[in-house]
Amino acid sequence: MLATVIRQSLAVSADPVERTARIELAGRGHSPSVALTVQPAASEGWVITDTADQQLNWRVTFEAAVNEAVAQAGCMLGEQIRQEFLSATGAEAASCSRVRFDVC
Repeated sequence: MLATVIRQSLAVSADPVERTARIELAGRGHSPSVALTVQPAASEGWVITDTADQQLNWRVTFEAAVNEAVAQAGCMLGEQIRQEFLSATGAEAASCSRVRFDVC
């Protein structure tokens, strides 16, 4: 399985032969670690599931499923960083109207 670390807390491992992937997001602060997996669906396409084995999404191609899983993990990472910022500054979520956060 090939692995690529995108950021210190975000890693993508993909097996091009088996056409599976695992996207891992290390927990930060009080956030738990999360892993998203991409596996072939029972009939056709690929499914994206999370650590709790909940199916999050379905895509026609392996590449599209991996792209979607990486985007979801990146969005979760952004939310973790946002929460850390709010905690560190003592700011309330509602008081950040001057700072724009794009949260998925």
